[in-house]
Amino acid sequence: ITATLSYITDVRCFGGSNGAIGQHVSGGTAPYTYQWTNGPTVEDVSNLTAGTYTVTITDATGCFIIVDYTVNQPPRLEIEQLSMTPVSCSGNADGTLGVEVRGGTAPYRYFWNNGAIVENIENLAAGNYQLTVRDGNNCISSKIFTIPTPPALVASIEQVSGVLCSDGREG
Repeated sequence: ITATLSYITDVRCFGGSNGAIGQHVSGGTAPYTYQWTNGPTVEDVSNLTAGTYTVTITDATGCFIIVDYTVNQPPRLEIEQLSMTPVSCSGNADGTLGVEVRGGTAPYRYFWNNGAIVENIENLAAGNYQLTVRDGNNCISSKIFTIPTPPALVASIEQVSGVLCSDGREG
């Protein structure tokens, strides 16, 4: 008995279950029976997560072979904040956000909730900014970043002394 790999479809997005294995079996005496370690009893399997799958193929005379196939997946699509510049004063729009995207499958497309479609954004007012990244396999990751509101400017008078009243008396 010989099993020849016809195709392996790797999982498109990290943690997905759209992998598949196709094989062609020949030799020995037909018909063949199939027993995959994950349960199916058919020649080709689908809806697989990443991992190694083993199939025992037995012919009509009881001869058998054991074959291993591996379904891969891309690394997890992740967004990391690299830099953040807060606004200089309340009401200003001079904040910035710098990010880095890792994993998934390049190229990456960027969609910020303020309409920007670039990796790093600037001229930001204080507030929350959500970035959604779509990779080359249409896998999606999203993360919210915050440009903080600067603390309010507070002025205080420590001590008052030697105040002259309008009538010339010290008060």
